[in-house]
Amino acid sequence: MTSRHMFSFNVSCLFTLLCLSSCEDLLLAPYPNANNCVVNPKQCKDLEAQSGGRDIYQCNEQTEACERLTSSCRIAKDPECQGSRPHCDDVRLICVECLDNSHCMMNVNGPHCDADTGLCAGCQQDDECDSRWCDAQKCIDTKRIVYVQHNDPGACALDGDASGGTIARPFCDVSGVVRGNGMRQYVKILSPAGAMTSYVYKGVSANVGEDLVVRGEGRLPTTRGVQIKLAAVSGGMLTLSGVRITSADMDNPCASCTGGRLTVTDAVMSNSSGKAVEAKGSCAALNLQRNIIQDSEYGVFIAEGSAVAYYMASNTFRRIRTTGAHFGNPAYGYFGFNTVLVDSTGATNRITGIDCYSTAQSVAYSLAFDVTDMKKPTVTLISPNCGQVGNVTETVDMDLPTTEAPLLIDRARTRMNCIDKVSEAQAKANAGRELPPVFDLFGSPRPQGKGYDIGAHELK
Repeated sequence: MTSRHMFSFNVSCLFTLLCLSSCEDLLLAPYPNANNCVVNPKQCKDLEAQSGGRDIYQCNEQTEACERLTSSCRIAKDPECQGSRPHCDDVRLICVECLDNSHCMMNVNGPHCDADTGLCAGCQQDDECDSRWCDAQKCIDTKRIVYVQHNDPGACALDGDASGGTIARPFCDVSGVVRGNGMRQYVKILSPAGAMTSYVYKGVSANVGEDLVVRGEGRLPTTRGVQIKLAAVSGGMLTLSGVRITSADMDNPCASCTGGRLTVTDAVMSNSSGKAVEAKGSCAALNLQRNIIQDSEYGVFIAEGSAVAYYMASNTFRRIRTTGAHFGNPAYGYFGFNTVLVDSTGATNRITGIDCYSTAQSVAYSLAFDVTDMKKPTVTLISPNCGQVGNVTETVDMDLPTTEAPLLIDRARTRMNCIDKVSEAQAKANAGRELPPVFDLFGSPRPQGKGYDIGAHELK
């Protein structure tokens, strides 16, 4: 009990000594100020009883009054339930904390139920939104999405009417919908109707003043997914997700950033003759998450002299022939929870899994492997120049019997480089030292079980 409240009791005693034997009796006796719940804690219970159990009250010691914490509601999904108690209990008909996303469908704060707080919050995944598109914890209105699908040209919307892109009459190409008005544009590329393979869009780019978000259908698309040949940002902002990006040109990476900001997520990229991703010049930021980067000479290449800030997490690099990830000076950022698989089989050149200029470039909780037939040149899986935390490296001879191979990857699923069920990479990442990504390569939440697994894959 605070001295302020003790003082109020003593003053009260001066006026009630004729009828009360002690100050403690004040807690049980009727009090002149019925709203003072500090002195009369029974006040809140009385108000709850008067509501028939429909409302819950709590004493606010600042105002010394009872505050109603719940409100009455009529149906299970009543929009009257907002704020800290967003769900209507359909038995007691009072507002309570949310238990799952279904309790937040009509909540103004967002469709996601936070299990820790019981509050509704902004979306975390696409399937929480009616439009199936969650961007920066906000569900995008379907009317803001422009659809693109390569069909009969006569069925395409006119290039001059970007606001009219719909599923019924989509655009034929992405270039027709890009507008340099500084507003963020959302573009959904649909797979060609009835096509066994995807149409190859010639290129997607964002210049100064353009903020373009482009999505294909699905995650980590197969050969039937949306395919783009070359993607570039030279001063604006470009975000790509759910697409395949291919190149066979040493001078043209799948995705390049020479200015502005480039983000690629949930995509598959390959360049049989050069770099899958390149950042150079005035590129400000490069963000790569949950991608498969494969069958390339270089996975990611950040050129010397580019002060790009990068974040790369939950990516898998596989069948890389020269360097998985190269970080030139003065680039800085975080490369964590990735899996890099180089293949030196039959190679004669020098191979590096992860190459850093200095220890300021952090490589954390990643797996680096060389899958080889033992006819390999000099291989450096992680450069000693890198700042390293909790990584695992191994040379895996695929000719060895299964029982003799290292138990770091699931050999039955080597294509995706998943860790084995008895792998030493399980639950080894220290989440207190580095901030792990929220999802792994396949979109599964991290962690699963006691801790975070090293590499791009979180074992369920």
